[in-house]
Amino acid sequence: MEVVLRKDLENLGEIDDVVRVAGGYARNFLLPQRLAVVATKSELVAVGKRGAEKTKRLAAKKAEFEQLAQKLASLEIKISAGAGEEGKLFGSVTSQDIADAIKAIADVELNKKKIHLSEAIKALGEYTVTVRLYKEISAVIKVVVEKKAEDKAEKKKEETAEKSEQ
Repeated sequence: MEVVLRKDLENLGEIDDVVRVAGGYARNFLLPQRLAVVATKSELVAVGKRGAEKTKRLAAKKAEFEQLAQKLASLEIKISAGAGEEGKLFGSVTSQDIADAIKAIADVELNKKKIHLSEAIKALGEYTVTVRLYKEISAVIKVVVEKKAEDKAEKKKEETAEKSEQ
């Protein structure tokens, strides 16, 4: 069954896209939720008229995300985490931690699902993280995981105590 989308749906399409879906999915979910309407001839004509406006809107959206990608690519995110002697973290740095750090540094609100970690961050060091902003637009961010300041202070106190005992 062909339907015209009324709202952006992540895995299906954007507003005014004509998509083919299973009949049950359309009748039981999309149509009752008013997320889509049946693709009749009159609806397709209306979509054609709105097509030029959609093209302009998409171009503006793409330009906005490209600027955001450049802004994010220039950032170096520093995250402090508790770590043991060998540099292993007590836990791990998650995509939500990275999103929170980006919000604090650049005042950019990102969904944690857009941040793709190739592997879990479980040790101190530098990592590269990909942020998918739009269809083909993504940014690569440098994330530096360092030991918490209080851990460093405690270590210095221990070292000075050991030196004074000797």
